[in-house]
Amino acid sequence: MTKQNIVRIVSLSIITLFLGNVFFFNLISTSLAFLEPLSLIPISIYALLTIPFIVAAITFTKHIIGINISSYQIPLFIIASAFHIGFFQTITLILSTFLIALTSRELLKNLHLHNASKTAIIISMNTLLMIMALPLLQNIKFINLQNQLLVLPIIIFLICLTERTVGTQSKTDLKKDFSFLARNLIFSFIMYLILGGTITFNNQIFSFDILKEQIIAKPEIIIIPIIINFLVGVYTGLRLNELFRFRQLLKR
Repeated sequence: MTKQNIVRIVSLSIITLFLGNVFFFNLISTSLAFLEPLSLIPISIYALLTIPFIVAAITFTKHIIGINISSYQIPLFIIASAFHIGFFQTITLILSTFLIALTSRELLKNLHLHNASKTAIIISMNTLLMIMALPLLQNIKFINLQNQLLVLPIIIFLICLTERTVGTQSKTDLKKDFSFLARNLIFSFIMYLILGGTITFNNQIFSFDILKEQIIAKPEIIIIPIIINFLVGVYTGLRLNELFRFRQLLKR
């Protein structure tokens, strides 16, 4: 990181904090106050406020730690879904649609069509298989379809998301697919807990509410992850996993 970049980051940070305290904070507070009478679900508003923290964590994990998380939309969607219907139901839906997408891809791998048609057929196949799987998931109480306004749009989006994640190529490595899914689920689970998500185990509710309370009480702190992204963006050193991988070489 050059001296010029350091000066630039410090200057941008000061300006960002100034705007956050003088203007941005009032704007957020006014907007939230306007939304209160609209009977919006409070957790939906909170989920919006967490987006800067999630994307900053993704950037940090990719470029500082060196763990390859997917593009931003997958963790964002998993965490937002977990806040609305619970992490267990979200995981159930993700794993179900992921396995369904793998099944449909294997069934159609010898189908020689151009990419647009093959993608449309895979999404249609995923939809049909999901329709057949829903009664089973409901009967074994893995999901609750009574909350249709939340669950059904999520299922529709997951079908499309899984198609994009798994892809339409039959030569995709199955091990890499599951590794990719596992990294995203672990990252999303950690961020979900950090941001105040609740986990129920043995009839006990576990929740880490410190950061959640701060975000709700002082929404201007969403400026902080923006500054973190500035700092990560100018970092040109080795990632943590590279330091560990080449530790013997670096000692010489």
